[in-house]
Amino acid sequence: MQTYQKYHSDVIIAANLNILPAPLREQIPKSTLHNFSKADLSNLIGANYFSNMDFIKQFAQDKKAIELYKALLRIKRTLLLTKDMLKINRDVCREKIVRVIERVKDTLGIEKACRYLNITRTTLKTWKQSLKFKCTDSPQKKVQTHLAQPADN
Repeated sequence: MQTYQKYHSDVIIAANLNILPAPLREQIPKSTLHNFSKADLSNLIGANYFSNMDFIKQFAQDKKAIELYKALLRIKRTLLLTKDMLKINRDVCREKIVRVIERVKDTLGIEKACRYLNITRTTLKTWKQSLKFKCTDSPQKKVQTHLAQPADN
């Protein structure tokens, strides 16, 4: 007697919407995927909450919308991380903010990313420069450090 796999309802819904991740899709037989894509989801408990499935399907296939959503999630995650870290290490927070803006600037634009993170473009520029040229690298710091060391007799 052949045993059949049981699939979580999230997998069935994702297959039906054609948004199932490729690694997972490759593990499921094609006939099963076909059945999922044609399945009537109205018999699932809570299906009445998904009354606007067409919008979800359109959103899931709009690459620009997904990129925008990912960019906003990165900014939100950065805000949550840096809120608590700011008291501990300002430089690490600044570095994280600069990196996330660099990562989302093509999707959101620098202006919006800065506005979401509540910093100005000037502040961003200053932080970039301070990250590029650390204080320990400055000639003035090296001279001060050298002068502060006791002379060998």
